[in-house]
Amino acid sequence: MYQFAGPNGAARMAIVVPPLKDELHWLTSADPVSPDVGQLADEIVRRLNKHIASTRLLTLPEVADMLRCSQKSVRRMVRDGRLSAFKVAERILFKPDEVGALVSRSRVTYIN
Repeated sequence: MYQFAGPNGAARMAIVVPPLKDELHWLTSADPVSPDVGQLADEIVRRLNKHIASTRLLTLPEVADMLRCSQKSVRRMVRDGRLSAFKVAERILFKPDEVGALVSRSRVTYIN
């Protein structure tokens, strides 16, 4: 959460999604007075839309191919709670960062 001064000097708060926190660094610049609140809101919405558009969800076959396993195994991982998925219009979709997190959690240091 960021605090900034509104047009009349009153304190205002803005909630920023974590992936955008670094992009919106200008909110905490040395200048304590931020742009007009309407301009600020428009900028936040523009950056959120840009971030959402750049986040492409993966399909079940793509995840199975990435993990080099069967689609049935991926479905099992979802059922067991090891991997989260979304069902949109009868399609099972995955966030790329969650697939990456699964791989990171599965790291081993010793193999028999």
